Amino acid sequence: MIKVYFDWNVMAQMKNGLHPELKEIAFQNDNLFKPYSTSHISDIFSSFKENDEQSELINKDLDFISSFTHDTFLFNNGKDIIIDL
Repeated sequence: MIKVYFDWNVMAQMKNGLHPELKEIAFQNDNLFKPYSTSHISDIFSSFKENDEQSELINKDLDFISSFTHDTFLFNNGKDIIIDL
């Protein structure tokens, strides 16, 4: 299995229609291990404003991450790097 860590900017660009070839390869290749991390969540919430439109955009971003990574979460607990499948 090939491990690939996509930066949130790349994921967001794929979500918004850029890099269609990369998106197709990444979504259709079961040999790619594609986790997300707390950094992705921080990036999404960095521009958070409390309004319905912003909440809807955040939910769409989180849905995309969920679909793209198959809910595979990578995090550092200060001692080890943990993968939550």
